[in-house]
Amino acid sequence: MKKLILILFIILNRSCFMNGQFSLDSIPVAEDGNVKYEKAFDISGTKDQRYSKAKIWLSDSFKTSKAVIETDDKEEGILIVKWKMLYNYDIYTVKNKDIEKLNNPRSGNIDFTLKIYLKDNKTKVIVSDIDLPFPGMPAILSNYGVLKIQAARYLLNSDQDNYKSTGMTELSRFEGIHKIITAIMENLHSSLLKK
Repeated sequence: MKKLILILFIILNRSCFMNGQFSLDSIPVAEDGNVKYEKAFDISGTKDQRYSKAKIWLSDSFKTSKAVIETDDKEEGILIVKWKMLYNYDIYTVKNKDIEKLNNPRSGNIDFTLKIYLKDNKTKVIVSDIDLPFPGMPAILSNYGVLKIQAARYLLNSDQDNYKSTGMTELSRFEGIHKIITAIMENLHSSLLKK
């Protein structure tokens, strides 16, 4: 467990930024307008060996978050998980006509689907159906997709500091989500490579 936390910490602090600044362009948007992370790796070992490692990784990962396995098909090499976890982000505000980061970071919930496909020597991982559950929020506004990305860009490019500070908060929210999803995918990759 401590090893998993250490690996996640290292990956979260690894550079997925350009010159230290996260970019909304780093977020992969699928043709349907929703965010979809996808990664394929060539990994040695049989499908059954990788399946067993993926199951162990999932059970270790579930200790720190809530997840439900929806599909568990060893013969086809498919694992599909509905996952709910926390992510952290910073809040920005306008103080004395300057945009400042507040010293009280926030956390939010994120729901997503993790799909693991194990075929021959290839493993494909997809994170999709990403949702930011917020009571009373219409589903289209809570979906982590192109609509929210465009809204964040609009806020960041505004001439009004109040809008810009809201845009900085949204950028921080996207950064927190991006970091946690990429960390999950990298951590799974590392676990599958272990002997």
